[in-house]
Amino acid sequence: MLARVSAYGSVKSLEHKSPEQLSELKNLGLGMVYLGFETGDEEVYRFIQKYGSPAGNVEVRLKLKSAGIKVNVTVIAGLGGKKLSSQHAVNTAKILNLSKPNQIAVLTLMITPGTPLFEMKDKGRFEELDSFGVIEETKKLIENLEDFKCQFFANHASNYYPVAARFPNDKEEVMSQLGFILKGRHKGSLTPDFLRGL
Repeated sequence: MLARVSAYGSVKSLEHKSPEQLSELKNLGLGMVYLGFETGDEEVYRFIQKYGSPAGNVEVRLKLKSAGIKVNVTVIAGLGGKKLSSQHAVNTAKILNLSKPNQIAVLTLMITPGTPLFEMKDKGRFEELDSFGVIEETKKLIENLEDFKCQFFANHASNYYPVAARFPNDKEEVMSQLGFILKGRHKGSLTPDFLRGL
């Protein structure tokens, strides 16, 4: 007997669902939806040409919460490059604070050949974060998170340093680990690029 269902969702597919429709899905066994916020920064959001808006993403998350459906929100470290790194981290934390997802999953940007972003990088119009830049951005994101209960994951194959924690209990410990890496520039603690994957 099927006990639980999880599904990938999008703001475009969910924004017009009524509370009644979502409640029906919950009653049929839908327990969690995976939503890609990617960023909470308006400038980065326009840059990646993603449908909707950071505010719209929050609205969908809260609608799912009202229906009793848990949400895993995905964000992408490094998405703003060096230029927009700080505002990307701070503003992404802001929408996470507003939406308070059950799970936060941080992936790290990997630029694939043949994509527009690869071409921009090749022409010097996008400066990619190095491994320590990604760790610093992730630490800033965490520093700006309020103390709400959630699972925090940064253990995808794309990440430089695996994190699987429960916030707020483990928040200080995770920041301490990331701070240690940054202070000593401990490259050996990080996954090398050739072992990372999408």
